[in-house]
Amino acid sequence: MKAVSILFLASTAIAFAEPSSSANYDIVVSTIDAGNGSSNSANYSITQSSLGGIVGAASSPTYTLGNGIVEALGPLTNPMEVDLTSYSSWRTLHPTFIGPETDPEDDFDNDGVTNQDEFLALTNPTDANSKLELTLLSLDSFTNTTVLQSSPFLNDPAIRIYTLLSQDEEITPSGFQPTGITPNTDASGTFTDNRVIVSKRFYRLRITIPPQS
Repeated sequence: MKAVSILFLASTAIAFAEPSSSANYDIVVSTIDAGNGSSNSANYSITQSSLGGIVGAASSPTYTLGNGIVEALGPLTNPMEVDLTSYSSWRTLHPTFIGPETDPEDDFDNDGVTNQDEFLALTNPTDANSKLELTLLSLDSFTNTTVLQSSPFLNDPAIRIYTLLSQDEEITPSGFQPTGITPNTDASGTFTDNRVIVSKRFYRLRITIPPQS
């Protein structure tokens, strides 16, 4: 039995000015180190702004896997039926992913994300703009409903398992815990969190490859 389970993180932070606040929010984006020396994360914080209304929708770039073979905003498909649990098979989706700097620990496109993490996230290792994102789609402080989306996203738990983690108030190294929230059944790569946010909540996404027989 072959088991592969490697961490790749994308992070989102939600901060309310006060409980049940209806103030306006904007999204601030920065880059953080995941802490294990092997992957970076996009970190989103939501802060008060002077913008009109709640900024609850955000667009993500389109991801292309392998010379136009697969394109996705959110869900992914696998028309060539490549074994996406195998690094060597996955790399065949990208015809220009050849030569030096193509080992798992390398960073072929110099985007700060290793080829191994691009493999886990199913992003394009030859395109520095192709990165895993955990995006805030909507936020309702009155009904305590937060909707997030993983992009890219592959709706096949036999190939990729997406685990949403969170912690409240302040980020601590061991504070992120699984939420038990699974991807929504519409295969869109979205997660809906209906838990009350008292002040701040931080999210991370963990992607693993389940054991293969």
